[in-house]
Amino acid sequence: MMNHELRTPLNQILGYARLLETAPPGGEDPSSFECLKQIRASGEHLLSLVKRILEFSHLRSASIADIRARSFDIVDLLNTEIDHARKTASEKHITISADSIRRHVIVSADEDHIRLAVGELLSNAIKFSAAGGHISALIKCSDGKTALKIADSGCGLSEISLARLSTPFWQGDDTYSRQHEGVGLGLALVTAIAELNAVSFQIGQRPGGGAEATLIFDRVMPKASAA
Repeated sequence: MMNHELRTPLNQILGYARLLETAPPGGEDPSSFECLKQIRASGEHLLSLVKRILEFSHLRSASIADIRARSFDIVDLLNTEIDHARKTASEKHITISADSIRRHVIVSADEDHIRLAVGELLSNAIKFSAAGGHISALIKCSDGKTALKIADSGCGLSEISLARLSTPFWQGDDTYSRQHEGVGLGLALVTAIAELNAVSFQIGQRPGGGAEATLIFDRVMPKASAA
């Protein structure tokens, strides 16, 4: 019901804004076109926020029993999410690199959930990295486990932020003049996803500055072929 009540009117606003952009009421007046672009951009931002809040509410009300045993290729997922993040990163002149010794690594978790979590971690890394910064992603395997590490060269996390990272809608800087926008839902969303999928989630200061987030999965070992 909430999904319908909140997203339906927003989708209508966005639909009409896109339609008017093709033939703005002000004709060739640049100001009319710019106003429509602002309407669409603000609507899309709000729609994204509503989607994340609804996803978080769904995750908080679910249980591990609701998650069936699933597996997917974490290398492929990471590369796809990095491709999606590169456009936003390039606008801030931030580079992203990915490294994995293996071309394919199968892990146990819900793919859609982990895709959302990785997207949030990359988005956070971009948000808190200064222009010219770098984000690195690394996949390592050992002892039946697979670790995905995402590190940035940004401002890092305070001790208070680390202690409250699972608290939704909380930010280290909650003033109206804060440097970074957002509602403080990203890390709480990642924490909820990790708990629901029995995945270990750790985040802390990176040596040399910045933050490093780690997701640790159970690795699904390939079955030995019959002789």
